[in-house]
Amino acid sequence: MSISESGIRIACGAKQQEIKGKWKKRHMVSRQSGISRKCQYQCSVCSKDSKTQRSRQTMSYSVALPTISPIKCTTQLPLIPAKSRVVKFPELCKDGVLFTQLQVREIAKSQSRPCRLGLEEEDEYCSRMEFGSAFLADSYDRCRRICAEIPADDGGAQESNMGDLRRTDELVDGPNAKHTTADVLDRWEERLEDIFSGRPFDMLDAALAHTLQKFPLDIKPFRDMIEGMRMDTRKFRYLNFEELYLYCYCVAGTVGLMSVPVMGMGAHSLASLQRIYNAALNLGIANQLTNILRDVGEDAERGRVYLPQEELAQFGLCDDDVLSRKVVSADERWKEFMKAQIRRARFYFNEAEEGASQLDKASRWPVWSSLMLYRQILDEIENNGFDNLTRRAYVSRGKKLLMLPLAYTRSATANISN
Repeated sequence: MSISESGIRIACGAKQQEIKGKWKKRHMVSRQSGISRKCQYQCSVCSKDSKTQRSRQTMSYSVALPTISPIKCTTQLPLIPAKSRVVKFPELCKDGVLFTQLQVREIAKSQSRPCRLGLEEEDEYCSRMEFGSAFLADSYDRCRRICAEIPADDGGAQESNMGDLRRTDELVDGPNAKHTTADVLDRWEERLEDIFSGRPFDMLDAALAHTLQKFPLDIKPFRDMIEGMRMDTRKFRYLNFEELYLYCYCVAGTVGLMSVPVMGMGAHSLASLQRIYNAALNLGIANQLTNILRDVGEDAERGRVYLPQEELAQFGLCDDDVLSRKVVSADERWKEFMKAQIRRARFYFNEAEEGASQLDKASRWPVWSSLMLYRQILDEIENNGFDNLTRRAYVSRGKKLLMLPLAYTRSATANISN
């Protein structure tokens, strides 16, 4: 269905018509909130058309206000039967965007080239960049304070990565997010290009610029992450899982790709480079899908719905159910919908396990810890009766402490094989 000033175009009966002023709205639509609402319209023409099979038709749609909502939802919601009956809920698609489309192979190849900077060249590099080793040490220390949970076995390289990513994320999720515009993100991307060209702007930039000389990082994942931030400023609905997968890749899958060169592969790993990069990407996708399921209620308060529109419709749900937070765990539709979403997130965690086992020994523990911790968030959603609209699932400190030795055991006993 598409909306225009002249009326509503819709498949009505056996033909398409454009009708002005002949649709009777059944429910009010709030134009102040800018949120899609579930509305019903009744055609006053069908009853006069003798060729139609029924005297009157009532249809239900999710209508996006064209002047406010950034996405036009074209999904036709199923009619809810007057009498309840047993419904067979569908199995959700697990396929996202093809790796070839994301150029994962090209990124893996680019990040497999020899390092630019050897140990003997480090002092010369610092001199050319006009900052000394003490300045660099302070730069890495400030990055480390931003990412306090990242181990320092890689000389601070991962902290410089995560410090830059944290600052990028703060542009759209931080306290000043309302001031972030497309121009701000464009200037941020220009700054990123300056860093890759050896022209850092501040101390945190200097740490990343130095890391780029020690590890063969490609600029594409960094650019793609900024594109994910752009999506957060203009896109608040996702039609299907393919669209959501692309968003998850931009804001989280890219982190996995840019982390592989820093974490390193195991010395005895027989897995192909492509399989390790695929697993790193899958871990990022799994983590972001988990974030989305955990934060459904909080996102709804901001007028955001990261759950695919088509999949909501398949379970007889719509935006209004999420935004109003009226559905509860007792609602069989929501319960089955969340079960399917959790199954898909666990699928990506399972796909990521192989890559976590192929990393360098010093890097396996933090990666396994992240994987197992986020998996437990899914368990907590289930323990909360699938109520992620009014309750936020979190893993208690005690469970985290118990999980760490288990993650260490998994990392220490991981099989390095093909």
